[in-house]
Amino acid sequence: SVGSTLLSRRHTHALRLQGLAQIFRTQRTPEGQRIFFGLGAEDGLAVGDGVDILSVKDRSVLGSAQVVLVRRTDAECLLPEGFTAPISAYVRKSAAA
Repeated sequence: SVGSTLLSRRHTHALRLQGLAQIFRTQRTPEGQRIFFGLGAEDGLAVGDGVDILSVKDRSVLGSAQVVLVRRTDAECLLPEGFTAPISAYVRKSAAA
């Protein structure tokens, strides 16, 4: 519905203002899990930057990864072997980056 689309856009914008995005897609590959999220070049993200994966429940750090592909408004990471992230978990640029 139009209402839920508008609400989703507001939520996405509010997260972005905090330097956060939610994982909107995951993909299993032979190299590991690939995640897709809504921070990109417009947010100052670049290939090679580190990101933290955060719990939806309390925003605690579940793990970290390195950005492998950046577009204008979204990016992708390949997670380290043995680590998977749930869809809708949060992503933020690592403070150490």
